[in-house]
Amino acid sequence: MMTDGNSKKNILTTLARSTIFLCIILLSSSLQSQTFYALQIDRNIRSEAEKITGEYQPYLVMGANQRLQFKSTVARFLVKKRAVAGDPKLSPREKYHLYKRLYVRETSEMADVLESYQWQAYLNVKQRIQPLPRALTWDDNLMADN
Repeated sequence: MMTDGNSKKNILTTLARSTIFLCIILLSSSLQSQTFYALQIDRNIRSEAEKITGEYQPYLVMGANQRLQFKSTVARFLVKKRAVAGDPKLSPREKYHLYKRLYVRETSEMADVLESYQWQAYLNVKQRIQPLPRALTWDDNLMADN
């Protein structure tokens, strides 16, 4: 028969094992989602992100680490834009509004990557290098709904 001390020790051991098991499960699910995200950044997106980064380079003159961060940010947003483009449930107007939100969000995230003078240059050339798709007119939306 167990003593009261052994019973408490067994309960604590079981609790510790359960906590460790839960941490492992949470960590593995987090890693799986990161892996899934990494898989979404396919060769085409990496290539397009490299091309876009190269177009900005003469204006921003980024160092190697900064260029890598810039390209990574561009790639993340290309994945998001592709997801919006491929969602058949979204109307053209909804897609436009989502593109616009992503455009603004990408611009603000670049402030963390670039120095302030580079960010100002980025703002000046972004519309030329990465134009926002034009807004839908009333006629476009009517034709898209038909």
